Amino acid sequence: MEREWTPVIDQHATCIAVNPLQGCPKACVYCFLNERGLTNVRPQEIANPEATLRQLLASRFYESHRVLALYTWTDVMVSEESRQHLIGLLKLMRQARLPNVVTLITKAYITDRVLDAIARAREDGIRVIVYLSYSGMGPEIERGVSHARLRQNFARLQDRSIPIIHYWRPVFPESAVLETMTHVLDLAVKHAHCSIVAGLKVEQKARVRLAQYWPELLDHPGVETAEGVYPAEFWKFVLTPPARYSDYPIYHSNSCALAYVLQREEHLALFGTPVCTVRNRCPFEQRQRCQVGIRNLPPLQRDTVAEHLKKLGYVDVIFDIDVDTRTMHLAAPIPTNVLSALTQSLGARVSALRDPNDSYWNSGIAGAQPLVLHRRLD
Repeated sequence: MEREWTPVIDQHATCIAVNPLQGCPKACVYCFLNERGLTNVRPQEIANPEATLRQLLASRFYESHRVLALYTWTDVMVSEESRQHLIGLLKLMRQARLPNVVTLITKAYITDRVLDAIARAREDGIRVIVYLSYSGMGPEIERGVSHARLRQNFARLQDRSIPIIHYWRPVFPESAVLETMTHVLDLAVKHAHCSIVAGLKVEQKARVRLAQYWPELLDHPGVETAEGVYPAEFWKFVLTPPARYSDYPIYHSNSCALAYVLQREEHLALFGTPVCTVRNRCPFEQRQRCQVGIRNLPPLQRDTVAEHLKKLGYVDVIFDIDVDTRTMHLAAPIPTNVLSALTQSLGARVSALRDPNDSYWNSGIAGAQPLVLHRRLD
């Protein structure tokens, strides 16, 4: 299969994605890299640490308040070469006194040298947050992953005072059983600041392959256009978990989880939406923080919108704004990365026609909704 590459710097729904290494030696069934020829391969360096930082700072998407998600097209912890790249990039970020929050996502063991590098970065003011991806799935789904080693990360990060967000994504029917879900959440509650749940992304070219492990995916309408697909048992569990988890935050939005950990208002204008009021299990203090943050935003003005559109490469785009609801609509096909950048810059909900050439999957930022599937009773 011919390999498909992504830009080194791109804007994703919540974060600026920074991908100087691409490809992963693991082969998790659900990974979007399968259809891009980038599983079961050594990570390839697209840009060294110096070039990565230059491209980041020159990007049209870069702003100092945006969160950076490093190495989303690999698992940077899986090889010595990758880990060395990360250590080098964190060192450069420290030297540049980069003000951005930095996130790392892994389901591999984090070595002592990497822990030391993260701790040094945090001591120098780089706010690094680690996402531990753990859903309790078996080796037939998460191929090449040592779950015993992955679980060790929780306590080791906590011992170094490195913030943890438990990334509960995705869940297949086999792991949507009470024993597995409580086992996963018991571990997260003990060590993580919060959990974020994310459903399975199903692209058209992956649907038949994924249906081997989740048969309901094959013929259910809406699978490919959903924000994420969830087993009904899991959906019910995370919306109404057992009482012993009542004080533990569980989020359906990465932006909300980050806001909670950073103790700041949320940046995708989600406050008051169904994600906020129905799906998130968010502490009262955080909701108050978001409410105050919205009140303090500057008014939404046409000149400001036009200025941000121009920076992103869009001139003379027709748009409507509603000052009272802080919403706007663009009368043109706009890719998801631009919608996300505008949303974060303006603190407004932005909608547009979907760009048919958009390579980014369906996202809540573009209006996609979750899909909950019940098991078929044959």
